[in-house]
Amino acid sequence: WHTLLTLWQDAAAKSPGKSRVYNNLGNCYILAGMHFKGIAAYERAVALDRNNIEAYFNLGVNYENVGIMNQALYYYDWFCKHAPSNYHEQREQACKRVAELTRGEK
Repeated sequence: WHTLLTLWQDAAAKSPGKSRVYNNLGNCYILAGMHFKGIAAYERAVALDRNNIEAYFNLGVNYENVGIMNQALYYYDWFCKHAPSNYHEQREQACKRVAELTRGEK
């Protein structure tokens, strides 16, 4: 593999049923500036495993980054309500964004 993106693309091709693979692929797409491909990969990660906590947070952040605020709010809210204690910083950030977005702040 020449890049992390090609590594995770290959992993997705070989292991299409693994949520973690799609979360990592999404991270690579985001880093490469391919935001909608990244979001699609995170959506696939969640579809494969409804308990993939990291993918929910990543969806909130990246829907917000592309300006789709209703989707960002949905995923931030889910993360805020379900994230375990070891995700304290991300949970705090997600809950803060839920409060701000609910009040109409950007």
